[in-house]
Amino acid sequence: MTIEYRGLGAGIAACLWLAACGGADHERPLDERETLTVLTTNSPTTYYIDRDGEPEGYEYRLTQALGESLDLKVEYKILNSVEDVLTALARGKGDLAAAGLTDTPARRARFGVSPAYKTIVEEVVCRRRGAIPETAAELDSVSIIAAAGSSYLETLQALKADHPDISWRTVSGGTEAALEEVWSERADCTIADSNIVAVNRRYYPELEVAFALPDDQSLVWMTPADAAPLQEHLAEWLPETGDFRAALDERFYAYIPVFDFVDIRALRQRLKSRYPDYSDHIEAAARQYDLPVAFLAAQAYQESHWDPDAVSPTGVRGIMMLTGPTAQRVGVDNRLDPRQSIFGGAKYMRELLDRLPEDIHGDDRYWFALTAYNLGLGHLYDARALAERRGLDKNRWRDVRSVLPDLARRDVSRTLKYGFARGHEAVRYVRRVRNYRDIIRRELDAA
Repeated sequence: MTIEYRGLGAGIAACLWLAACGGADHERPLDERETLTVLTTNSPTTYYIDRDGEPEGYEYRLTQALGESLDLKVEYKILNSVEDVLTALARGKGDLAAAGLTDTPARRARFGVSPAYKTIVEEVVCRRRGAIPETAAELDSVSIIAAAGSSYLETLQALKADHPDISWRTVSGGTEAALEEVWSERADCTIADSNIVAVNRRYYPELEVAFALPDDQSLVWMTPADAAPLQEHLAEWLPETGDFRAALDERFYAYIPVFDFVDIRALRQRLKSRYPDYSDHIEAAARQYDLPVAFLAAQAYQESHWDPDAVSPTGVRGIMMLTGPTAQRVGVDNRLDPRQSIFGGAKYMRELLDRLPEDIHGDDRYWFALTAYNLGLGHLYDARALAERRGLDKNRWRDVRSVLPDLARRDVSRTLKYGFARGHEAVRYVRRVRNYRDIIRRELDAA
């Protein structure tokens, strides 16, 4: 079965069942081919389908760029686990394995390996209030589960050489399945890559990192051993994608804040106890003002924790914490009325979005608009001007974000049209809304 998507860059075909797809033709010269077959997994850090039914993910975006560099259409085969991905690659069912693969000696003996595109560490992850080892020497006192076919098995074998009593069992379904086993108290601990842990702890807040293993690990792509033309292209092309990969890190990882168990647990509880009281208003306002529901819900949560009676010492109040002048501007006469506040905040967000320059694209428009909501449009313009002054891209969020804290510096603020602003608070504000949005979106999708 093959599902066609229209999306970024080259045409896309996602093959959801390997048995239904033919093998790759990786031995043919690249300039004689029309497609590149990529083997990957369905996960938040690799490839997934978003709410609009479109492919998304770090590996998806990076392999799309690879396809464009080769002028090839990219076909995706979505498999259940890294073990399945590597088995399929060994059987000639794909040109490239792109599934958050760690570079290991055993894998290098079987496959061609690209330059590293990301560096991570492996972390021992356990459950809060459970058995939590402090060092590798204590791993023999806990039950360990690891993803079948993963690089973590090689790590455990290496640890066992120094600590012979360490034992483990495996689970199919990848690292996320192992994390869920720990969360469900069917095992004490697992090992997982730090980027996977960062994403998934928001969904399983009871998980806790016990400690990180000492050596950095490289994430790489893998090819069949005899795919010399593709290996040569990757060796030249991947090292030149630093700026693009930095943008992907910003999109998928950089906004994830330092983990706050209490904060995330409270959000998950309030999704059940408070959100249903206001969900109809949030969904209706999102439709009227063309905003993503999870985005508007996340902003409302950041503003007030969905408390309609919230009041700050500065005088802002209500679910969307509107100032008096803003409320008047958007037609809100009672800021403590939940419906008025939600619709007023959504209307104001739409106004801010529409006032942004057209040169700001994609999700960055939301982060710029949130900054304006938090600081004021004038201070956002100052931050963009400051970024441009420093040779940065004033239309790219990660560049503007880097200068926002300097709006609080006297030597900087006195050179700006609108003066002093607590820019670091806007950075934190945007980061929290992005994080809440992801958690809320996942919960709403599962409902």
